[in-house]
Amino acid sequence: MRNRGMTLLELLIALALAGVIFLGIFHVSTIAGKQIHVYIERYNAYSQIGYALDDMALRMPSASKIKTPFTQSGALETIHAMRFIGASDPYHVVPYEGDTDYRYRVRNGAGEDGALVLEVMDGSNIEKAEILVEGKFRPRVSFIRHGEQHDAEPDFMTVVIEVFCDKSKAIGLPEKLVKAEGIRFWFVDVVQPQ
Repeated sequence: MRNRGMTLLELLIALALAGVIFLGIFHVSTIAGKQIHVYIERYNAYSQIGYALDDMALRMPSASKIKTPFTQSGALETIHAMRFIGASDPYHVVPYEGDTDYRYRVRNGAGEDGALVLEVMDGSNIEKAEILVEGKFRPRVSFIRHGEQHDAEPDFMTVVIEVFCDKSKAIGLPEKLVKAEGIRFWFVDVVQPQ
């Protein structure tokens, strides 16, 4: 019995097959890596939207005065910034605290990069500005009051936040992410009295 090694042709065929297998593995891992990156970005955007809506749902019900109220002019009214005076400690709400109240402002594009920002003001000075949704997602907030409908309540509005994940299109997912939350104000009416 003779020990026989591989011929040059067999070695070249084995190397070619190994190259094809490694290229296939590299291609699949690259595609999977892109998808994972997009899903992480979308999760991050959803988390920030959820945090922003939770923060607003915590602070806004304690409002003792709304500085940008809705009017009763239309059936559906939307504004894109909200200013209100509310409790300094949203976990311990006492209506009409007076000098311990803070002025809050939620608005689009308030950050240097177009972020959705909650500004907390003590008097006329901004004490802190908290980024609710990063500017890279191009956030847009809308405060919607469903006007002159029979079931419309003067102390209720819907907050809608929409963001864009540009990389989602690369894997066939929609770019726009939207989440809404209904918020009830306990101490004031959202609609300006006539």
